[in-house]
Amino acid sequence: MGKVKVLSEDIVSLISAGEVIENPSSIVKELVENSLDAGADSIDISILNGGINKITISDNGLGILREDCPICIQRYSTSKIRIKQDIDSIRTYGFRGEALASITSVADVRITTQAQNEQTGTIVIARLGQKPIIDDTARPPGTTVEVTDLFRDIPARRKHLADSKVEAQRIQEV
Repeated sequence: MGKVKVLSEDIVSLISAGEVIENPSSIVKELVENSLDAGADSIDISILNGGINKITISDNGLGILREDCPICIQRYSTSKIRIKQDIDSIRTYGFRGEALASITSVADVRITTQAQNEQTGTIVIARLGQKPIIDDTARPPGTTVEVTDLFRDIPARRKHLADSKVEAQRIQEV
C-alpha cells in the first residue's frame, strides 16, 4: 500500500469534474440549465461528432457581467448563494457553481457574453492547463459557450464515450 498524500488541485478538479461531466449530454444539460437560469427564451444547440469534438450553446439570456467573467469558470463560483440560508430558497437549476469549472477542467471552452446592461461583450478563452484569456468582443446580449476536445487529456474517459451517434441521441434526450 502506498503512502497517503493529499491530491494536487488539478487532480482534484479532474475527479470532481467526473461527478458533473460524464459525457457530451451532461455538458448540454448543464449549459441549457445555465441558459434557463439566465432567463433565456431562445437557446440554440449545435454539436459536432455527437458533441465529442464540439458543443455550442447560444442563448438570449441576461448574459454574464464582465467583472464576473474571470471568476465564472472557477469552482464554486455562483450568483445564487451568498449566505447558507440561501440554499433553502433556491429556485434555479444550478447553484453550486460547478458546471463551468467542471467543463473547463475536461475540455477547451470559449465563452462570449454580453450582459443586458453593458455596452460591449466579453470573451473568455479557457484552455486546459492555461491561464484564461479575457477580452472585449462585439455581440448582442446573451451568452454563447463553445466546448471543444472533450476529454482530450483524459484518454481513459474519452475511450469510454459511446460512438458519436449514441452520444448525439443522448443529447436529443436532454
